[in-house]
Amino acid sequence: MWDKRLRRVYLHYNRRYFGDKLPKDIELVWESLTGSLFGYQMGDKIALNAKMKHADVIWRGTLLHEMVHLELPANVKHGPRFRKRMRELVAQGAFDGLI
Repeated sequence: MWDKRLRRVYLHYNRRYFGDKLPKDIELVWESLTGSLFGYQMGDKIALNAKMKHADVIWRGTLLHEMVHLELPANVKHGPRFRKRMRELVAQGAFDGLI
């Protein structure tokens, strides 16, 4: 089941920072993740660590991070292309109020 708050924020970020080009029907869920994993994106799913549910600053930043993974080809990890896109989001103000 999708989390309405995650979906609302995802759709807002998609419109504002990704030109509404990311899939609208992506699965957005809270999961119990182990270790220091904040979230992950796999296929048409973004999962965020359920421990962060009440830490808006962390889960919103993590959601943006995972949305960049969704936007870029699957073979692009955390290299130069990914870091460039994250810097663009910072320049657009996506992280204002989060950091």
